[in-house]
Amino acid sequence: MTEYDEPPEPTQAELDEHEERTAVENAPTVRIEGLTAKAVAVIVRAAIEENYGLRETAQEQVKAAVEEAIREAVDEGIKTIALEHVRPLVAEIVANGWPTTNNYGEATGKSRSLAEMLRESLFAKDPYRSHEGPWAMRLMREELEKALKGPLGEEIKRAQAMVRKALDDEVMGKFRKALKDGLGLKDSP
Repeated sequence: MTEYDEPPEPTQAELDEHEERTAVENAPTVRIEGLTAKAVAVIVRAAIEENYGLRETAQEQVKAAVEEAIREAVDEGIKTIALEHVRPLVAEIVANGWPTTNNYGEATGKSRSLAEMLRESLFAKDPYRSHEGPWAMRLMREELEKALKGPLGEEIKRAQAMVRKALDDEVMGKFRKALKDGLGLKDSP
């Protein structure tokens, strides 16, 4: 670079660093004895906002906090209203059954109990998976397969081996006895 060349433009990071350094160097020093912690916090917050331009950020945070508080209050209000009004309707339907409708949504006059509806949905055949059987049966089969592949399966294999050994011992004992009796052999001491 020669003496006639202009120095390069500072980067945004360099400008930000310079601004922060200047703000800290020019920050006023105040010493007041006897202030409460709350008063000191307010003064510090105001000094930080003024020196670092955080007022907008603080306003955004307050706005977000207020919006969240309003959203929570509305959600809680909706939940309370729903519990007051929906719970009795659900209790009535569980007690008296669910009204059935035709394909057009018109009531047919019949009603089905919750147990009937559950039974129907659990054991209804899916036309797209009819080869697998009803949903409840598929679920039970899948869970049984998982259990048989795990520790339960190992226990069953051990029990089968013990039964086989006991049967083999019994059959072999009777075979030996029949063979000895057939051949006229005596038991050796």
